[in-house]
Amino acid sequence: MKDPYLYQNTEILINKFNIRDNDELNSLEADFTSSRLKDNSDYVRNALVTVTAIFHDLGDKSNPKYLIRIIKDAIKRGKND
Repeated sequence: MKDPYLYQNTEILINKFNIRDNDELNSLEADFTSSRLKDNSDYVRNALVTVTAIFHDLGDKSNPKYLIRIIKDAIKRGKND
């Protein structure tokens, strides 16, 4: 079955740059990720501190949906400050 998220006959995710070379796509992803983390470092740091504190208090690190919700909320709140 064809995967609708990959370029045909490849393991490369369809992307808005139409890059079909895995090394080139990985390099671009790394550049974008690094840039985004630098731009949002305060928000990411706040989210991680919050998550760490909550899970330390709750003692439950087994619910990824809960973790994702907490991180998204912390980032959203950070952008609104």
